[in-house]
Amino acid sequence: MEDALARPRKSTTVRTIVTPAGRRRPQQPAAQLRWLRRAFRALGPHAPELSAAVAERLFLTPPPFRPEPDELDAMLLADAVEVPAGLGVLRGWSFGEGPAVLLVHGWGGRGAQLRGFIEPLVSRGRRVVLFDAPGHGARGTGTSSLPQIGAAVAAMLAAIGPVAGVIAHSMGGPATALALERSRLRPRLAFIAPPAELKNATRRFGRALAIPERVVDRLEQRIEHRFLRKVGDYDLTAHPALGRSPLLVVHDATDREVPLAEGERVARANGASLHVTHGLGHVRILRDKEVIERVASFVTASA
Repeated sequence: MEDALARPRKSTTVRTIVTPAGRRRPQQPAAQLRWLRRAFRALGPHAPELSAAVAERLFLTPPPFRPEPDELDAMLLADAVEVPAGLGVLRGWSFGEGPAVLLVHGWGGRGAQLRGFIEPLVSRGRRVVLFDAPGHGARGTGTSSLPQIGAAVAAMLAAIGPVAGVIAHSMGGPATALALERSRLRPRLAFIAPPAELKNATRRFGRALAIPERVVDRLEQRIEHRFLRKVGDYDLTAHPALGRSPLLVVHDATDREVPLAEGERVARANGASLHVTHGLGHVRILRDKEVIERVASFVTASA
């Protein structure tokens, strides 16, 4: 994966701080977490392969869809978008006219989470397209994965062109990098709370569920075998696609799901601008007016 395009660009990292109050989103029910931890502690040492299979299923299953009250209202004025992808059809929404900006949600999210970006982008003469990734949103069932979401992003980019920018939240960042690795597109990119490495995600997952380390190792091996790619292929600190497009990284200092250090690494490795907020966490950052304006201005700026 490493080549000349993976080297950082010679631009200056800009770090700014914003300090509004914030809240974290609800976490998985405590009783369910306790049950899973007890199960992995008991099963892991004696049946590592079975434990890894269970862990893989859990890791690849997005959490249940929980819409917010105003999400459906925000989609009422959209034009419907349906794009064939893999074994199904991606459901999306389109607003405005002009060069397209694609909005990519993260793991367990949905397109409507990024609705705050619609009006600022449309007012700047952009067509805004958002969608629900495989296994996500109101129609989402079963499992999903980063490669599947990456393929979905690639299908959307091919269908909605010309594409001027992509705004991606959390795991939407690595999915966007996957979508662009064989593309000639050079959209302006804004990654919000991006994870630096998939391995960090599997390790956090393991710690959260008290999964023994050797079972987490086996989980990563199973993922590699399933998708025929090394876990390191998703590393945003050495991804050639990110060396070809202007990049802004936005991350919150109090993010407990993807620590700020990961966003800092992504920005540093790719010569990107870094905007740091405080008190917005991992999800509320998507609704912050200053973040929205900064990101909208970046992705609509002249080359």
